[in-house]
Amino acid sequence: MLLTTEDQLVNEIAGWLKKHFSAEMLSAERVRRGLMNEKWIVETNKGWLFVKSYHPGRFKMHDLEFRSKIENALQLQLLFISREDRVLSR
Repeated sequence: MLLTTEDQLVNEIAGWLKKHFSAEMLSAERVRRGLMNEKWIVETNKGWLFVKSYHPGRFKMHDLEFRSKIENALQLQLLFISREDRVLSR
């Protein structure tokens, strides 16, 4: 398994936020709780976010079918949260 430094993880998160949300990362603070997953409180030009990166050993991300199922589930969660935010902001 490849070892990734904290700086590499932060850079990966920043790239992902820029690509998928057009958001620029301003700061990131690692949340040092839990056993396996990486968690961050991230400040962007669009506001504050909680970012969670699953440990590679938790899910079989090398299995493309399984990875697709996980990605779909996370997209549904994102859509639900976005819809809930719009409802609550009314």
